[in-house]
Amino acid sequence: PARAGPDVAAALSEVCEIEVTTIEANWDDCWGDNVIGDGTLQGWYHGCQTYTQVRGVRNRYLDFSAPILQNNKRAGFLTRLQDGSPEVSPESDLSDVTVVDIVGWAPTPDVISTLKNRCTNEFFDVDVNPGGNLVTTDDEVGCLEKYPEFCSNANDVALYMLLEGQADVVYIYADQAKFYFDACAVDPIQAENCELWRQFGETFGYIHMGMDEFAIAGTTLSISKKGSGLPAILDPCIEKLLETETYATLCDKWGLTEDCFPNDFTNQTGTTPVYNVPTNE
Repeated sequence: PARAGPDVAAALSEVCEIEVTTIEANWDDCWGDNVIGDGTLQGWYHGCQTYTQVRGVRNRYLDFSAPILQNNKRAGFLTRLQDGSPEVSPESDLSDVTVVDIVGWAPTPDVISTLKNRCTNEFFDVDVNPGGNLVTTDDEVGCLEKYPEFCSNANDVALYMLLEGQADVVYIYADQAKFYFDACAVDPIQAENCELWRQFGETFGYIHMGMDEFAIAGTTLSISKKGSGLPAILDPCIEKLLETETYATLCDKWGLTEDCFPNDFTNQTGTTPVYNVPTNE
């Protein structure tokens, strides 16, 4: 979804008298470790693109624009595999293992308590307080020494920590591993660490997918500082764009057709991706 953001933003000029300029910025300058980033707070830019509106702490700091994708993001938990079997049982409440959170990315740790283990029908029990069994990607040891080209990507860092035994479980989007795996299969030269992500299904895999309790809305076009007024400018334009052929074309271009809002020009199959299906189904 992040890669589609600039195209969607540029397309707003087709339906409104507006011009959106997209620049590259660090994720942490937009949103950090459960706190607003300096760039968003201090107005270095009007907003940051393609964040999911989740429940919890983000809403204390941020205004979200209307979503550009359906509420399609699901939470998941990754663990190591040993001879094809998970090292952490799917029936675990995760209270006795080390869970790593990916700093700056949703799903955020403050909403883990809303997630229910579909195998036991009980809530997960991860202690997110200091000294608890949740660590973050900021706690990694040795990543830059082993993979100097990749450890600026927090998802890469989390997977490194898992495979190095610095964590037992990664708290991550349910589609993230497949997204990176597929990209690496097409072209192994990626910004992400293909050496690690191509091990998906062999040395690591999901024990839970399809958990949607954490989200309020799907991927939005922008986040901005609370009270910025940016949604009032963007939302009417987003609403118009979602009805156009241009929107449908961009959805197809970025492989997001099933995740996009349907309109007269989209060609959706209605198939639910496996990563959005709850584990017990």
